[in-house]
Amino acid sequence: FYIKIYTQAKKTIYVVDNYMNFKTLDLLSHKQDNVAVTLFTNNLGRGKGKLTNTEVNDFNNQYPTMNVKPNNETHDRLVVVDYKTPGEKIFHCGASSKDAGKSMCAINEISDAKLYYPVIDKLILESDIIL
Repeated sequence: FYIKIYTQAKKTIYVVDNYMNFKTLDLLSHKQDNVAVTLFTNNLGRGKGKLTNTEVNDFNNQYPTMNVKPNNETHDRLVVVDYKTPGEKIFHCGASSKDAGKSMCAINEISDAKLYYPVIDKLILESDIIL
């Protein structure tokens, strides 16, 4: 279902998830060309289960463009497609995309996306790009 969400994007994809890893990038590789991705995560670095700089750089070379920003604001996982455009969609995801397919989880489309604007705007404005 994550691939189905990502392929809907025409301009941008924001993924808010502090547990993502390489599998998230694999799922995002199905996005359309010229769709910019921003990951909001604190799961970047060395160590088991972490998303490495090399993986991010490799993804960027093959499927540009992607930025990584810290996520110090949220615990829940969100996927935001085409933020503040007519085609905008926001999904609240019960499990990290790294665990997609392991067991059943809920992915709910938010019917009133504007309720999430304060959270998303804060992530965008207050987070410096870390990669």
